[in-house]
Amino acid sequence: MRIIKLRFQNLNSLYGEWEIDFTNDQIQDSGLFAITGPTGGGKSTILDAICLALYGETPRLDSINASNNELMSQHTGECHSELEYEISETRYLSKWYQKRSRGKAGHKLQPVKREISRWNESDQKYDPQAEKIKAVDTKVAEITGMDFQRFTRTILLSQGNFAAFLKANDESRSKLLEQITGTDIYSKISLKVHERHREEERKLKEISLRIDSVQLLTEGELKSLTDEQQTLNSEVVKLNIQRTKVAEKISWLKGISNLEAKQAKNNLLIIEHEKQVQAFSTKQIALDAGKRASKVNQHYRLLSESKNAIETLINKKKSLREQLIEQKSLLLNGQKITAKAESDYLAKEKFISKQRPVWIKVRAMDTRLEALQSQINTDKVKLEGSLKSYNSGKKTGKELITKKQQLEAELK
Repeated sequence: MRIIKLRFQNLNSLYGEWEIDFTNDQIQDSGLFAITGPTGGGKSTILDAICLALYGETPRLDSINASNNELMSQHTGECHSELEYEISETRYLSKWYQKRSRGKAGHKLQPVKREISRWNESDQKYDPQAEKIKAVDTKVAEITGMDFQRFTRTILLSQGNFAAFLKANDESRSKLLEQITGTDIYSKISLKVHERHREEERKLKEISLRIDSVQLLTEGELKSLTDEQQTLNSEVVKLNIQRTKVAEKISWLKGISNLEAKQAKNNLLIIEHEKQVQAFSTKQIALDAGKRASKVNQHYRLLSESKNAIETLINKKKSLREQLIEQKSLLLNGQKITAKAESDYLAKEKFISKQRPVWIKVRAMDTRLEALQSQINTDKVKLEGSLKSYNSGKKTGKELITKKQQLEAELK
């Protein structure tokens, strides 16, 4: 406990308002100070004021209540004591207050009022913690760790009561000294050290028993295990080399599968384009035969059919993409079969050698396919021009028919 300020009024010979600031530089710098003065000068009254604020009683008076208060200065109507103090870096304010009826001397004493508050750092004020006498006693004992009897035996020894501390038994005196000096932590540490020592001894015994139960290997057993470890290490190295080779073969298989998929796709496209070219040739012959009847109409019909053919090619291309995705999924499932990786690898190498001429042919077909697509685009442009000519001729025909009708009407 660290006392910060003491304020009191009308106690014994000290009339009026009094305040002692224990944070004053002169008191703090001195470290140790004494309260001196003549007999009856109020030295003990200062100590009484501290006890009053905390516990509502003093060592010199057993009780202070509505019927008895010998501490109140004579011919006064009220008295009080307030103590600000700090415990564990928390500030508290304890108050004690009593007055006579109407605050006038000679009138009847009123009940004592007490309060304990805690400092609120955020609001910068004291918040009440208890206001009823029993609740205040309980709270003070909880905060300080001492009741009135222990406080007056340790912190504040009244005149003639120092012998009570000296006559206390060793256990009581030890507890009081620990509480005063704050060394009770060392008793707790001692207990923890003793418990830790006992636990470590138990663990040491368990370890010793385990060591005794362990059987050491003979030289022959140790050599056998060492040889076995070396053999296993050699096998691990071989397996790692084999795994690397298998990974390389799997990579080759992936490349071959991709090439096969591309070849299959190109074959389908070539067949489809050949069909489209053949169909287009047939339609071209029909269109040429119909030019004698209506050249413009034939070009329009050819344009429509070409558009349909292009849409069909686009749909086929989309279908081929979906088939390619499905083939990729099948390829991933097939990669799990690693047992036949060596034989598949050799077979695929031979296959690649055989298929090289085919791939050359595929590239030539790709070139041909591009040429056919270019021809289709050219025909499309021609058809669009023919359609414009047809629309223009159709408009001119309508105008001629209209003029003919007008002439016939005029002749009539």
